[in-house]
Amino acid sequence: MKEDKKKDSKKTKVRLNKYISNSGICSRRDADRYILKGLVSVNNKIVKDLGTKVFLKDKVELRNKIVEKSFFEYFLLNKPKGFVVTNQGGVKNNFLKNFSNTNLSSKIIPFGDMSKLITGLIFMTNDLELINRLNRPKCKINMIYQLTLNKKIDNKHQIELKRGVVLGEKKFSLEEIEFVEDTDDEFIFGIRAFSIMPSILTKMFKKLNYKVLKMDRVVFAGLTKKDLSRGNWRKLTPKEVGFLKML
Repeated sequence: MKEDKKKDSKKTKVRLNKYISNSGICSRRDADRYILKGLVSVNNKIVKDLGTKVFLKDKVELRNKIVEKSFFEYFLLNKPKGFVVTNQGGVKNNFLKNFSNTNLSSKIIPFGDMSKLITGLIFMTNDLELINRLNRPKCKINMIYQLTLNKKIDNKHQIELKRGVVLGEKKFSLEEIEFVEDTDDEFIFGIRAFSIMPSILTKMFKKLNYKVLKMDRVVFAGLTKKDLSRGNWRKLTPKEVGFLKML
């Protein structure tokens, strides 16, 4: 497959803004701005036409720096405990520092962050445009978590969590809450929500005087942990990627 891509690159032309965004530097919209400002050159010539198409073998530069050619990759990680997954640099035990793929020329970006105590599924890619699309307020990503709390959720609080808890100037609500089991000092619940990140979930329960002891994301946009053991990752199938792009 690698050889096929190299052969195709000599014949296939792509729009200049797509070529730049594929590198992971910026979105297509930002690439258009750079082109219009005369900051992009192709084969040592400044280009300002947004309709420009280039071969993958062409030399493209942004602000006099070569734009590396890149093919998009999409990964699903089943994050283990004790590691951080974040795009912020300089974080100790950042899983992304240990994540490497020789086929990539642009860095992988996680969709959202995960702290050391949180486990489960997290989507990662070098497709910055898709990350931006998934971050849109109108995008609803179905997520299911298993939470271990310090006490059982009162009925009134279950109603409040479904109606919405205000954090700052925004209201966040859960779609479903299901009691799973309890031990002597832990209570386990299944939580379903749309596009609510782990840090927000923790704050929601903290505001109602509950402490989240453990959190595991078991479903992300229909993707599950099936055949994906803790600490491992896999590439998404074209069908799975297509579904994410339709959200």
